[in-house]
Amino acid sequence: MAADIDAIADEVAATLGTPRQIPTFTSRPAGLTLDEAYRVTAVLNRRREARGEKRLGRKIGFTNRTIWAQYNVYAPIWGYGFEIVRSTFPQWQFSAADTVAANGVHGALAIGPRHKIALRAPQWQKELPAFAIDLLCDGRVMDRGHAANVLDGPVSALRHLVGLLEGDGVNPPLAAGEIVTTGTLTRALPVSSGETWSTALKGIALDAIRLRFD
Repeated sequence: MAADIDAIADEVAATLGTPRQIPTFTSRPAGLTLDEAYRVTAVLNRRREARGEKRLGRKIGFTNRTIWAQYNVYAPIWGYGFEIVRSTFPQWQFSAADTVAANGVHGALAIGPRHKIALRAPQWQKELPAFAIDLLCDGRVMDRGHAANVLDGPVSALRHLVGLLEGDGVNPPLAAGEIVTTGTLTRALPVSSGETWSTALKGIALDAIRLRFD
């Protein structure tokens, strides 16, 4: 029994932007393979573009090997969206195919200032695989991460995505100007109203982020 791609796309679309949760697709009788999940992604992307939405980029998920066992997902995935994450599936239990079909567990994204590459390309090449980050909640360090956690560095993660898309017959390749997030360097932690989350970076000339949840 093959998965019904359009029906899955309908179900995912009905949950996006809502607190509703659903059983994983891989646990159902027809199941869901990773290839089928990317077909769902393509259907959802076409529908959103048809109603006037514009794709601004992609996210790469599960590039951080240190969290694979936590989610029982043992390979990177990608989706259209980023990156306060939310799970359509109860208790954050899912397979790689489930999270691909469900928009890569995307909630929202905060983007910092852009930085030009050309003027300090050699420095970026050295810093991107080697920088470290602290993730703080109300000034208290909750987790520490390192660039190498994401497939040995963000550029390597981007290269992985390009390779996946080269063999994808239903989703378009990266286009000039797309924003790509290359995966979390820390664990994904729960947030609550009233908290202020921030980052502190070491070893790279990037801006820190500060975000309050009301």
